Amino acid sequence: MVLSADGNRLFAHLFMSRQVAVYNIADLGKANSLAELARINSAQTEALSPQVLLGKQIFYNAADRRMSRDKYLSCACVTSTATAMAGCGTLPIAAKACVIPSL
Repeated sequence: MVLSADGNRLFAHLFMSRQVAVYNIADLGKANSLAELARINSAQTEALSPQVLLGKQIFYNAADRRMSRDKYLSCACVTSTATAMAGCGTLPIAAKACVIPSL
């Protein structure tokens, strides 16, 4: 994340969607939501195959029940990709609820 020089815009890198989201944060603290001003593509072509990209998007998605017991932390938050793809056998107790789906 990066703030604009005037502090009114927040630029957030949405790494799995290959985009940068721009938010108006001038009214931060006064409103319950931030106005999204734009989405900017950060990659012209996708280097990953569709299946690998989908797997990574699922792995990092805390809202997906396959990757998060409480919709708060995904498996990616508590382990490395290599460990998780090996089957979650050596994960900490908090991550044992992770189920790596077959794609």
